[in-house]
Amino acid sequence: MYFAPSASLEAHALRAHFTRSTPARRALLAPPHPPLPPLARPALLPALSLSPPRPTALTRRAASARAAADAWATLGLRPGADLDACKRAFRQLALSHHPDTGGDAQRFAALVHAYEQLEAAATGQARVGARSAVRSVGGMLVASVEELKADPAYEVFTVRLSLESEASDRPKRGVTAAGGAEVALEVVYEVTASEWDSVADLRARLQERVDLPDGRRHGNLRNRLGGHEIIYKGQLMAEHLLLADYELNDGDILHFAARRDV
Repeated sequence: MYFAPSASLEAHALRAHFTRSTPARRALLAPPHPPLPPLARPALLPALSLSPPRPTALTRRAASARAAADAWATLGLRPGADLDACKRAFRQLALSHHPDTGGDAQRFAALVHAYEQLEAAATGQARVGARSAVRSVGGMLVASVEELKADPAYEVFTVRLSLESEASDRPKRGVTAAGGAEVALEVVYEVTASEWDSVADLRARLQERVDLPDGRRHGNLRNRLGGHEIIYKGQLMAEHLLLADYELNDGDILHFAARRDV
């Protein structure tokens, strides 16, 4: 006699069949590779470097060319102008923009930077200013006279040049305003000279005029780092030139920067 299985028995048999664990079924259900520990997981993408790329010879040449073009433009020159043309353009612009002549200090600094760049490119070496010396570019004082006065290596004297008549032997301690009242400013030394005197002759007179000690006079300094300078409108006057070369007028104000022997 045949007895038909009930529905509950069939369901139980099917569930037992499909849940039975066999090696083949475990192989099919297992992941292809065992999971790796969190710290040992390989990176899917290479690490990105945040440092800038190293400059190549080509990029350095391109940057140098751009800097030179900007420097020529600052001096009002076409690209490729030689060093002599750069020096003439710098002096012409510096005379107008030097702080001692009422010019803009930032504009003057840009002119100095542009000229130094072109000079270094033409000569193959960067300018290295001497420590505590009067630093100049193209014969122009880089700093203002007021900044030079703050340099402990120098003593700066204000000088009024007399080309027409003999000056008093005493230093002036003020100027007379329009209303006749004297305004105390600083000691101003007067010195008499001819327009045919050389700058070296004027320097010798100034050393006598300000009563500079013998040990600090030109040629006697033990420290040869820099010397005495005469400054006129931001220019360092060259000792081999005549006063007439600078077109000085009677009453013009000069500055005598005497180096301290330190």
